[in-house]
Amino acid sequence: MSPSGATHTDLRDVVVASRHVFALRHDPDRIPAAVIATLARTPTSVIARLSGAERWYAAAAIAGARASAASYDAAASVLAAVAWETLSTHAGIEPRARAWGWLIVAEISLAGGSLRRALNAAENARVALGEHPDEIMQQEAVALAALARALNGESAHARRFIEGASPGPPARVERLVVYTRAVLAAAEADAWVLSDCAETLRRRSPVHDTAEAAATLMAALARLLDGRVDEASAKATSILHATAYDRFPPILRALAATLTARTLIARGDHLRALTVLHERSSPAGHVVCLESVRASAYLGIGWWRECLRATDGCLRMGHQHALRTLTSVSLNRAVALHRLGHAPAADAMFADGVHTALSTGSIVDLLLLPPGETDALFSRAGEAAAGLSQRVRDARTFTPAPRSAARAIPAFSPREEVLARALLAGTTMREIAIELHVSVNTVKTQTRAVYRKAGVRSRTELILLLDDIGFGGAARPS
Repeated sequence: MSPSGATHTDLRDVVVASRHVFALRHDPDRIPAAVIATLARTPTSVIARLSGAERWYAAAAIAGARASAASYDAAASVLAAVAWETLSTHAGIEPRARAWGWLIVAEISLAGGSLRRALNAAENARVALGEHPDEIMQQEAVALAALARALNGESAHARRFIEGASPGPPARVERLVVYTRAVLAAAEADAWVLSDCAETLRRRSPVHDTAEAAATLMAALARLLDGRVDEASAKATSILHATAYDRFPPILRALAATLTARTLIARGDHLRALTVLHERSSPAGHVVCLESVRASAYLGIGWWRECLRATDGCLRMGHQHALRTLTSVSLNRAVALHRLGHAPAADAMFADGVHTALSTGSIVDLLLLPPGETDALFSRAGEAAAGLSQRVRDARTFTPAPRSAARAIPAFSPREEVLARALLAGTTMREIAIELHVSVNTVKTQTRAVYRKAGVRSRTELILLLDDIGFGGAARPS
């Protein structure tokens, strides 16, 4: 292909290859690797040079080939470049081909965390089949929709799918069924089902990199819930540092970071957890919400205000935020508000979290909160939360509570540490300014930075905090 675009022959090759991929859609192992590689390398701009049905086949085949080659970001760029809704109405597209294209859109959207788009695409695939049934594609459409709903926290819909799933589905559909079971088990803190899902994936998909990584993360969470924190940490970290990490779907990469951070939080190593999450972003819709995990780390350290700041953006997302992970956001904020002494606001936020937990069937986020604060909030929540409170107490028998950071010292810079020690000693602003050879205004500005990092609002609060963690006699962590 030339820099300016594809030649007529190149375009023909793309169309032929695309239709070949469609013809083998139920037996993808028979598609020659060279065809997948060629389509994956085909520039997105080539799609615009085609028209009608040929454009649809090429767009679907190129996006699917890039996903098969684990180039998920490149596959997502095809989704962004094509007006799928408009293009799908072309009369020359066979119904099954229309459904095939929508299934590819749904799969790539799920990999990136775009749950609503995935659900809509799966429904479009089901509708496209209409009076032209294709049992395997129909099963895949239903399975993709169920997984999207499970990830969003719509557990009742997803559970109905699991209960009605046909025995012995095709491999692609079976993987989706297992993923859905695992998401539901994770929400319910069911370590046994998670372990079973991991073994099933390994047994049925022995050479599938993404399935193997997903199985490892399932096993890691199962061990975390069983209290085997060191084993969980080793498994989660192995995926985070895997050579194929950049080839995993975005949602899986975020899960690896989340689980690694969660195991560190469980061990009381909150600063390392924050390091793991540094400069990582949540997938679309926060289907995996890294901000809520950061908030959990801040809670363990005692940086209550940082916990609130970390999740402010989640609240601003409104209904665009995944329902399932919104539970963790609300609960973390409730604990932070409780520790800051804002009982009415804490109770209101806790009520939101409890309501979401009940609607999604999830208790795992409650197990990952500091138990003392959680019990205090439950004691004020009334009868509506009584049943959930008992479930959490029962589950704690197996799942260890996260440890608070022992003698956790705010991450002060060297200058801020000097200032904090001076404030703790009762030194006046003027005396500090003279000692540091700066103006009083500069001292005030730096003092505000110290307050912010410590999560306090006044010198009195700072002194109470620093005394509590033994700051006066502790060396600054390197």
